[in-house]
Amino acid sequence: MSTADKRYDTLVIRGATSKEVPREAAGCEVVAWSAGHAIAEAGALEAFVDALAGGECYRDMEAIATEAQRVLELSRQQRDHGWLSPSNEEKSNG
Repeated sequence: MSTADKRYDTLVIRGATSKEVPREAAGCEVVAWSAGHAIAEAGALEAFVDALAGGECYRDMEAIATEAQRVLELSRQQRDHGWLSPSNEEKSNG
């Protein structure tokens, strides 16, 4: 099997009571994992970086720092609790 043929899937396990990570799933080796809501955590950060890379303008460095802090807080909330509901996300947007 070439490197291009390898497929990686993400498993999400609800209700795990152990800190032990399974080493095998569906007969395949588990080679990577993350605790918490890592996918939700990354969303806010990716959107912020995409906006910056896309040329979104902020009035000054202080505005960039303020937005970066807001995004970090949102990201941490989402890591701990998953994606926020739209009403909670609006509250986080200030």
